[in-house]
Amino acid sequence: FLTNTWNGISNINEQSSVLVVEPHIACPDDPDREVLSISSNTSLVIEEDKDNIQFTVTRNGPGTDALTVKLYAINLGATRSSDYMTTSLVRTLTFSSGQTTKTEVVSILDDNIPEVAESFALALSDPSFVSGSITRDIVLADTAAVAVVKIDESDSPYGVV
Repeated sequence: FLTNTWNGISNINEQSSVLVVEPHIACPDDPDREVLSISSNTSLVIEEDKDNIQFTVTRNGPGTDALTVKLYAINLGATRSSDYMTTSLVRTLTFSSGQTTKTEVVSILDDNIPEVAESFALALSDPSFVSGSITRDIVLADTAAVAVVKIDESDSPYGVV
């Protein structure tokens, strides 16, 4: 069993927002393990002219100790600050003892430029306990550590028809 192998995410480069996904090793269930996941309140396909999309980062497990996890915004065709807006490119979410959820709202920006559908992702990475003396594992949930959002165009990519 390999500690801290999360959903196949092997590297997230903060400078260029590169997401490298590789095959992962599944860990057996463990009631002492903290498991983090990200989900959305709506479909992960959204129209460009919609206001926002809400994500929830959920913590399952004992929940007795404070922990942190990084949340990355990754451009996959869509561009942060012109197609969508997050608090920052990367930010650290802190869960206090007993806290089970954190909310992140992403604004979808309608740039009125004719274009095809574009995507971006929110990805969890680098979970750790606030206190360095805790030896329990923290893992990111299989298939639930990355949320890919497709922004459908509201303007024809061919201009006004």
